[in-house]
Amino acid sequence: MNLAQRLLDKGHEVIGFGWIEKLRPYPPIIHKNFTFISGDVRNEQDYYQLPCVDAIFHLAANTGITKGLIHPYLDFETNTIATVKLLEWARLYGKPLFVYPSSNKVYPLEKKSRTPYGASKHTAEIWVMEYAHTFNLPAVVLRQSCIYGPHQYGFMEQGWIAWFMRANCKGLPVQVFGDGNQKRDILYVDDLIDFYELLLEKKELWGNIYDVGGGKDRIVSVNDVISFIERFNKPFVKVEYVGERKADQRTYVTDLKPLWAIWEPHTGIIEGLEKTLEWVKNNEI
Repeated sequence: MNLAQRLLDKGHEVIGFGWIEKLRPYPPIIHKNFTFISGDVRNEQDYYQLPCVDAIFHLAANTGITKGLIHPYLDFETNTIATVKLLEWARLYGKPLFVYPSSNKVYPLEKKSRTPYGASKHTAEIWVMEYAHTFNLPAVVLRQSCIYGPHQYGFMEQGWIAWFMRANCKGLPVQVFGDGNQKRDILYVDDLIDFYELLLEKKELWGNIYDVGGGKDRIVSVNDVISFIERFNKPFVKVEYVGERKADQRTYVTDLKPLWAIWEPHTGIIEGLEKTLEWVKNNEI
């Protein structure tokens, strides 16, 4: 939604492709330059509804660690196999820029395990780079940290900042895995889209993998976010601390130094959280 709106505002034509059932919470985009085509990213036959394009932002994925621990093949089918199918379509139909938003979960944990989710994203990354180097497909992989902001209909396992805000507004209890002191660098969605736009403009960035996140100046714990929400909105009806989530990272912070010459985030923690909370309050579902 955020990327599509930015591109439309800049005068681009945008095609949305995906499973309509997954998009139910989102309001439709009404714009003369926007078209939505319903299809399943896992079914390559559905791709042939698509016209040739200049760029693909492959945002469709099975997200979150927990689901993959229950149904690991679903991660592999959706995140890996579907990505290879879409890469092959791109190779055969014009070789558009292929942007693959991956995850910091591709980095091994202490026991060298990536989890099924992390493994599915990491394997897809390998295929993206293989198509880039073997078939000269212009492609970029982004290992993204925690992204948050308007138009995120989060839930407990994914999009946790938006989920906590929505639960607070609706008077719902929330669960916290572990002690809540896990730390992440968070990146406001508008800053991420600034980087996406750079990829459209700067061909010298193609063919590479980049770590993209909030960096050392935008680190929060789960408890920090809970405190912010209670301070700027209202107390939670209940915050229940449960056992640690299997294969969870205790701390993850993106190293942004390789990108400083071309990009850095501009939205501070408080500003981003305030904007997100305001959006959630005005768009409850």
